Amino acid sequence: MRNLLRKVQEILSTPQRLKGLSIIRVVFGIYMVGMYCLNLGNARLLWGNTGAIPENETFRPPHFPILSLYTLTSSHSAHIVLYALGIILAILFASGYYTRITSILFFVTTASLYNRNEMLMDGGDNLLVIISLWMMLTNCSGRPSWWSDTRWRSTLTGTLLALMHNVGVIAIVAQVILLYTTSAFSKMGGNMWRDGTAIYYIMKSKDFDMTPYSAMMWRSDIVVTLATYSTMFVQAIWPILIWFKPWKYMIAAAVIGMHIVIGYCMGLTWFAFLMIGVEAIMFSDAEYITLRHRLITFWDSVKKLSFNRYPLSLEAKSISESIEV
Repeated sequence: MRNLLRKVQEILSTPQRLKGLSIIRVVFGIYMVGMYCLNLGNARLLWGNTGAIPENETFRPPHFPILSLYTLTSSHSAHIVLYALGIILAILFASGYYTRITSILFFVTTASLYNRNEMLMDGGDNLLVIISLWMMLTNCSGRPSWWSDTRWRSTLTGTLLALMHNVGVIAIVAQVILLYTTSAFSKMGGNMWRDGTAIYYIMKSKDFDMTPYSAMMWRSDIVVTLATYSTMFVQAIWPILIWFKPWKYMIAAAVIGMHIVIGYCMGLTWFAFLMIGVEAIMFSDAEYITLRHRLITFWDSVKKLSFNRYPLSLEAKSISESIEV
């Protein structure tokens, strides 16, 4: 029992999942930069006081209570400054620049943008805001990063910061698990999902029929049935299998593949990009190191195979490169 408590204390006092958090940080920053840039021409319509939700409507139900910097002033010039500031902070946050500060400012500007017009939010945006809130507790400046503040000191302050970091990690992991669990159970409660026809109506909808392959999918009874039930099945077992190493990579690959199909066939590219990025928190730093070594070994074996098949061409290429130097 004493050894178990010591092990728990050691884990909690050491920052966990730094690499996964850094991937989420980069994904969130790129996502928000894309959101800002894509809606640059319609910013006044979407978030301005004379746009989709006028200033006199922001404090009325169902838009109350609202917490947004955009409601503090009615000046269009101030809104332009806030919008530009949001782009700058998203870039700084993605690059890992002083994340202790930029993570807080990123959350404030992002939440302010979405709270100003809640009709623009989907499930991915809502998840982004929630996880950004918990990321303020964490040290998310690990690699890939240009600037790093990962120097954890063996002091009381460092221990408290590490504990705060791990609390944020636990909250993020719990949020992702809750997301897939509720999504699976909500689908099980729908008649079309239980009947195996939900994908048919989704792919046939004009809003999601984005590729010529969509028609090929919904015209096949077998594909529709398999896609419908496999979606529910993967989301239902993901919160369980993601903890077991023999199955971890397989279920993660299945979910990533599912989101790639969603992004391509339904046109929800940014949503898919966000959901794939969030998956990164489920892997430990040691697992990322192991994966890196395996990829390096695989690449070395590919190069050796290429050299064995085309030794003369590779040798000639190396000779020409040495001559040029």
